[in-house]
Amino acid sequence: MYNNILNSLETVINSNQAVATDKLVEAIYSSDNKVNFDVVNLADKNLTIFNTMANDKSSKSFLIVVGNVIDIDDAYINALMFIMDNKHFRAYTLGEIIDASSNDYRLISYKTVQDDTISGSFENNSILERGVKDVPDKIKDKVGLKVNGSKFSLSVKRSLFIFEKI
Repeated sequence: MYNNILNSLETVINSNQAVATDKLVEAIYSSDNKVNFDVVNLADKNLTIFNTMANDKSSKSFLIVVGNVIDIDDAYINALMFIMDNKHFRAYTLGEIIDASSNDYRLISYKTVQDDTISGSFENNSILERGVKDVPDKIKDKVGLKVNGSKFSLSVKRSLFIFEKI
């Protein structure tokens, strides 16, 4: 069973690596095995989603989670991501996701689908400019935050998790 889900998802993931996370979630949900699993985009959810899904009587045995993972839990980076897209709840670390899921789910597979570069530009004296410029150098280095004039970019990992309900 695991191999069928993983093989189907590999095909969907490999054909959709360049698309945005929400489009990848759509593509996975539209795939042939959708009767076997639920799919969640973690970008607009908090970590209580694991408990919520596990307690939902209509939830499936498997949970596919797609989300951006950062290497450090950092308020600066999450603030920047929220300013850029106010639907974005926050990016989590791998450890946070595994800890939050462990009471209800067993991690079967974890894969970084691709490293995403999030980029944008800001106007002088904007909230976004202040947010970008306030990030400490040690954080900039960890997330690859680069600033060039009024343009900036940072790196996050688009990741896919497959959990089995326990």
